[in-house]
Amino acid sequence: MKIRYAVLPSADRDLDLQADYLAEEASLEIALRFLGAAHKTFSRLAVHPNMDWRLSLGPAFRSIRAFPVTGFENILVFYRTREGVLEIVRVLHGARDLEALFGKEPIEEPEL
Repeated sequence: MKIRYAVLPSADRDLDLQADYLAEEASLEIALRFLGAAHKTFSRLAVHPNMDWRLSLGPAFRSIRAFPVTGFENILVFYRTREGVLEIVRVLHGARDLEALFGKEPIEEPEL
């Protein structure tokens, strides 16, 4: 059963930053391919929201899961399901200090 997904503002900023980086460092074509792949990954997760693994970033983040963007496996989608909605929390490169990042920033409520 497919549920709908909502991209939180922090994840939307992440998408823009990653696309800008790819456009500058690689090409506009790759940046656009990344954005398309990210949204396809979100749709796939909306069909199978329990795919992949949970993070161990402490009890406050117990509900957060992560899954790689198809074709861009170093970039991870951080998501959770709440009240029948798949919330895309962040979209970050896996090499970042995720524990420090998630420990500093609150997870926003969705703008539904």
